[in-house]
Amino acid sequence: KDQDEIEELANDIFDQADADGSGAIDFGEWCTATINQQELLNGPNMLAAFKLFDKDGGGTIDASEVAAILGHNVTEE
Repeated sequence: KDQDEIEELANDIFDQADADGSGAIDFGEWCTATINQQELLNGPNMLAAFKLFDKDGGGTIDASEVAAILGHNVTEE
């Protein structure tokens, strides 16, 4: 899948978990999403989310890749 498809899938997963449409996933929504992992956290969805973070396609996620997704500085720790 290309980056646009991966981002679209990640957004779909987020939208499904954000039940109240607030633009954020609160603890209750997080619990619901993890309990309902057959639908949201299946292999293809988890792989797409991993690939979203793994910007260079190297098979690992480093701090700079996390920072790029989260939009702020992240330390190596």
